[in-house]
Amino acid sequence: MTIDKFIQIMKKSTQGNQSLFHFTDTRNLPSIRQRGLLSANRRDRYGIKPVVTGGNEISKDADRWNSVRDYVHLCFFREHPLEYIARRDKRFIESTFLSIDPQVLYTPGVKVTFGVANKTGIPMLPVEEGLSQLDIDQMYIHSGWRNEDQFERYREAQKCEILIPNHVPVEMIRF
Repeated sequence: MTIDKFIQIMKKSTQGNQSLFHFTDTRNLPSIRQRGLLSANRRDRYGIKPVVTGGNEISKDADRWNSVRDYVHLCFFREHPLEYIARRDKRFIESTFLSIDPQVLYTPGVKVTFGVANKTGIPMLPVEEGLSQLDIDQMYIHSGWRNEDQFERYREAQKCEILIPNHVPVEMIRF
């Protein structure tokens, strides 16, 4: 699926997810407003601290092991299982989902994952290949769960991620 076709489907969605999203603790907003969203490696390189991250130490190690520290992680919904865990475990005091312009998909080197990106064994596909394999019905078309199978497909779709290399500029973020 082309990026253009995917964005058309998103824009027609009645599900309320016509953008991509990034979740964060509200304490990170001043830095994000100033610099945009930076990958973990880019934040480290620029010496930006303190940063409130949603991941625990195991998750941060998994980011290194699975080579995802060079990416900004985006999701497709205004909810994500990892955001819930960060709030539950009190790493996030107050979280927010930032809307990201889908034009960010045109950034060279974008990847799509069909699960949490730092999980071992989750492939990172080039953007158009990955978009072609997403469960579009559950993400943008389906409006209810009539059975357990549909609900499970939705829960799996929530874990999918878009990985943006290095940086999402402030101009692409709707606060």
